[in-house]
Amino acid sequence: MRFNRSIIAYTHDLVMVVVAFYGTLWMRLGTGLDYYDLSDLALWIGSFLAVCVFVFWFSGLYRGIWRYASMSAKVRAETIATLIYLAIMFLFTR
Repeated sequence: MRFNRSIIAYTHDLVMVVVAFYGTLWMRLGTGLDYYDLSDLALWIGSFLAVCVFVFWFSGLYRGIWRYASMSAKVRAETIATLIYLAIMFLFTR
């Protein structure tokens, strides 16, 4: 079975979103991360992943040849995903 390179790149980016989100929480909270419930962490990571799924796909990053994708397009998609996630979290935690 042969996979399309854009699907592999898309999957890799989504896995790295989860790793980066957990890594930033760990760097910010350190051992204080142990005091949070796992269901809360799963909700935070899952909601950010859901936002990234839609933003990355609809931003057009995976339509062309991957090696020619500009870094500014990736940074723009990541910034949009972060801003949407912050707005959603602001609305649901207030």
